[in-house]
Amino acid sequence: MLDTKVDVPFQALVVPGLVPYRPIWTSLGVLAAELMVIVYVSFSLRRHIGTRTWRRLHWTTYAIFAALTLHGLMSGSDSDRPWVLGLYLATIGAVVFATAWRLLVPPVATRGRAGKGSARAAAEA
Repeated sequence: MLDTKVDVPFQALVVPGLVPYRPIWTSLGVLAAELMVIVYVSFSLRRHIGTRTWRRLHWTTYAIFAALTLHGLMSGSDSDRPWVLGLYLATIGAVVFATAWRLLVPPVATRGRAGKGSARAAAEA
């Protein structure tokens, strides 16, 4: 909507397909943004929807991130500029790194448990 290259009516921010410029990619951005609002609102609804549903909903943020990245690359008017591509690559790299860290490094609260249990088991044996 802030881009001066394309006239985007306010309704197009909530209704996919209203922007004639690259309609598939702009619609993908609209849908992804709406899903992000749902994820954001879920913080307030966590007690009502349950932790399991809340976690599942939050796992969709990876797909939302991918959709928003595709939207930016395919419909962004500055996507061909080197600094913009660098920004996308840096962001993608940060998400990949953070995801790998989360999957490979146990949370701080559980790091000492295995060590203490092992030491206790060895002392008892």
